This record gives sequence, structure tokens and C-alpha cells, in this order.
Amino acid sequence: MGHLVGQHTRIRKAGLATGIGALLVMAGLELIGLIPLIGDLVAMGILTAALGAVVITYLWIERVQSCKAAGVIASFEIGTRRSRTTANSGDGG
Repeated sequence: MGHLVGQHTRIRKAGLATGIGALLVMAGLELIGLIPLIGDLVAMGILTAALGAVVITYLWIERVQSCKAAGVIASFEIGTRRSRTTANSGDGG
């Protein structure tokens, strides 16, 4: 979320923009949290979505690495999808 917010700043360095974006997200959550009940619910929903994104990303990386180790994915390229038959067509079978 910090990266997404940081993209809308005028900072050119990606790491610095992400850090500033994360600070802005946390400051926004603190401000929303000042609203008695609704603010807490909104902040909890945003933080739950962020945690879910981290968990899904971690599990996807683990799945891809385990498939590579098992030889299921012969070639993994970002942004392309290859079937098992296409990936294994070079071995004569």
C-alpha cells in the first residue's frame, strides 16, 4: 500500500517513495482511527487487506519455488503462461 501511495508523490526513487507512502498510509490510518467506531472498523479492514496481500504473495512465491524445484515448471517468465505440454515439448515427449 505504501508503494501505491508513494507512486503518486513526486519522488523519483522507488524505495524512498515507498517509504514515504508507507508513512502516509500509517498517518491516514491514525487519522481515520480517531473516529470512534467506524474509524476503527475501516482501519481494521485496510490492515486486514494489506496482511492478506502479503500472505498471498508469500504463498505464491513458495508455490512457484516448490514447483521449480520439483521440475513442474521448466521455464517461469513473468507475464506469460505456459502449459506443461508446451514447457516439456523439447524433451521428445
